Amino acid sequence: MDYQFLCHRHKVQLSEHLEAAGPIWSSWMRQGKASLAEGELAQAVQYFGCAFDLALMKVERFTGHAEHDGKRHIDRLLEAVSALAKGLAMSGHLALRREYLGKVCAVLQREQQRTPLLADRLPQPDDAIGLMFNAGWVTTPAADTRQHLN
Repeated sequence: MDYQFLCHRHKVQLSEHLEAAGPIWSSWMRQGKASLAEGELAQAVQYFGCAFDLALMKVERFTGHAEHDGKRHIDRLLEAVSALAKGLAMSGHLALRREYLGKVCAVLQREQQRTPLLADRLPQPDDAIGLMFNAGWVTTPAADTRQHLN
């Protein structure tokens, strides 16, 4: 499954001004966190998914060009996928959660090969994503009970 949160039209609009899209990513992450805190899981997942798509676009376009910015884009991607994975797990979409975590793992591996000067500063795919895969417990917002995800 190749699911996207941003539609084609919005991806095109963002790609035309991608270097200035940092505030949009930050806004989506804030709105996603607020929605999650209010128990609006579907809305939170949508915001986090859009932030993920935007971060991925930035990584794919800019990571190889500058060490500092490349690391920042990877950090944003990891933050977005972490929040997205949490929202998907809380919503019961475990297969989609695994798909996105796997997608980020592949991106990290590709970026380490593509940007050798940055490779030692990027998180290791197994370390960064493994923690998210193995974080098998989440607290549901509806009750103070724990659900095992695996």
